[in-house]
Amino acid sequence: MVNTRSEGSGMIPDPVAAQLTAIASSFESLKADVAALTSQSDNAKGKGPGTNRFEDGDALDLFSWLSTDQPIQFWEELVHAFQRNFGPAEFQNPDEHLCSILQTGSVQEYRQEFAKGSSRVTNWPDHCLLGIFLNGLKEELKADVRIHKPRTDYKAMSLALEYESKISNFKELSDADYFSKNNEFATWLKDERDIFFSDLSSDSARKLFTKFVKDWNNKKLDSKYYDGIETGPRSSHNWKIKSDTKGRRSP
Repeated sequence: MVNTRSEGSGMIPDPVAAQLTAIASSFESLKADVAALTSQSDNAKGKGPGTNRFEDGDALDLFSWLSTDQPIQFWEELVHAFQRNFGPAEFQNPDEHLCSILQTGSVQEYRQEFAKGSSRVTNWPDHCLLGIFLNGLKEELKADVRIHKPRTDYKAMSLALEYESKISNFKELSDADYFSKNNEFATWLKDERDIFFSDLSSDSARKLFTKFVKDWNNKKLDSKYYDGIETGPRSSHNWKIKSDTKGRRSP
């Protein structure tokens, strides 16, 4: 008979524990019914004998084997045993499954899948969980999240959600945005090319702006460009303004 962990501890079992005990005690008597129902289901679907995974008694044999060689005392142990042997990959090898999780949709969906996978592994240090989470992020989010050097996977999740929100409002540029994005372009010239905007001819500036647009549209730029830049560096000249004795300015 399979017990629950609340039994034998001197505590009054709760209704859920009592139900689980009743289910466990009747497990043997349900074997034949389960096999019969499985057979009827397969026949109704037009399947031949032996096509169902459990029709040949795999699960029942496992229970008998576990009961003989590795006595099961608690219902939870029985559940875990069946999950490990007949469950999907996340139960059979939870560590490998966690490492294989990648973001394919939204950050929220990835976070939920990662949280579910991480809850099934044991003895994983925080920095390992953080590394696995960062590695699974989409490429356009990795750099922005990593630059903040988050110390926990929870902080990394918050940052990923924040940057995803900014990207969702992303608008592609074209050569027609030459004037509206001039501050961002001037900053890019100084940071990436070490060139001041005022040092370029009109044709050279236009050609480099085309490259800036390409990097922008491929989301290769730092987040500050997409957040917006109010003033960009335009000239290396240091303007000096003098005042006369009456407080008036003169060049």
